[in-house]
Amino acid sequence: MVKRNIKLQGVDQARAFNASCGNAPFHVNLRQGNYLIDGKSIMGIFSLNWDETLCMEADTDDADAVQQLFGGNFANA
Repeated sequence: MVKRNIKLQGVDQARAFNASCGNAPFHVNLRQGNYLIDGKSIMGIFSLNWDETLCMEADTDDADAVQQLFGGNFANA
């Protein structure tokens, strides 16, 4: 599993993140505290507090694939 801390800085970034998760050949979750949200759930993403750091968890061991898919599009926290 590849984990990375990110920050979403607005609705456009949340939509772009959601679209990237939809294109991923692996499952992606966002974790914030006790909450675990499916990256393909736009309503779930909107329910999170974007002022705080989110932990992206990609269900793959291929860090290069995660980097290629998500790249630097989302602020590293």
